Amino acid sequence: MESLIEMIEAASLRADLLGISERSTTEDMLLKLMRTEMENVDRSKRQKGKKPEHRTPAMLLVFAQSQAREETQAMKLSGRALTLKTIISNEYPPSRLPFDKLQPIILRDLLVETVHADCYLVVR
Repeated sequence: MESLIEMIEAASLRADLLGISERSTTEDMLLKLMRTEMENVDRSKRQKGKKPEHRTPAMLLVFAQSQAREETQAMKLSGRALTLKTIISNEYPPSRLPFDKLQPIILRDLLVETVHADCYLVVR
């Protein structure tokens, strides 16, 4: 079965061969995005059931979020559009157990590519 990236590349190549149009910068960006997302999925699958190899320090995350917010505001003021996309590969239904039957779990105990069934996440 072809991956999404292979299908996009094949369609783009067919269009090029038929002289329909040259591949646009947008298509190149989409292919790059899809490759990155597929690499992230593969990396996550290899880490399944393990704790993440690297955890970004909280202060760096707060700084990055603040910087992203400022950039978004600047783009809105300039009239330019900003589009961000995240691909989530699997969705799981929420637990149907009563809250008092769920076990607490904290961020540092979460495992990659693992459904933490019958747990609730404790954050502050």
